[in-house]
Amino acid sequence: MLPNKYGRTLLAVAIIAATQWLAIDLAHAQASNGSSAHPARQAENAYMDWQRAKSRTPTDSEALAIAALRALMGVPPERALPLIERTLRLQRSELVKMRAMFVLGQINSPAARTLLLKNAQELTGNLQLEAIRSIGIGGDTASIATLPLLYENGNVAVQGAVLQALLIADSK
Repeated sequence: MLPNKYGRTLLAVAIIAATQWLAIDLAHAQASNGSSAHPARQAENAYMDWQRAKSRTPTDSEALAIAALRALMGVPPERALPLIERTLRLQRSELVKMRAMFVLGQINSPAARTLLLKNAQELTGNLQLEAIRSIGIGGDTASIATLPLLYENGNVAVQGAVLQALLIADSK
């Protein structure tokens, strides 16, 4: 562990730079093999998809569900957690589930952290990216300690989300 916050931040920046160089090397190797997938482009596309999904204007029913989720942030965890779990299980839009994931990250209880980690490990796509970022925002050290495993096993988009979560957690 580095001695201070600035040293950890520099380490995170170095990791990001190394990841970008590895992505470029991988792209060159794939290009020589005839593959057209560029990892840096994949990560950028996944990030843009996540941003579009998160920032689109909600429908009236989605806006009502999001308002209810925001209200759950002020409710005791034992009452809020079952409602958030239900929202994540039901057929809701991706936007509502992403907001539920964020609220889940704000709940200070072991059960909420466990559910958030489970979602980060098992889900795919934008919901997985949102779960990973919510872990970083929540700042729980035990949850953050599991992020390197997700980085090792994840695709380029997951790796980018893990690095972003680590940077968010380090800035707290």
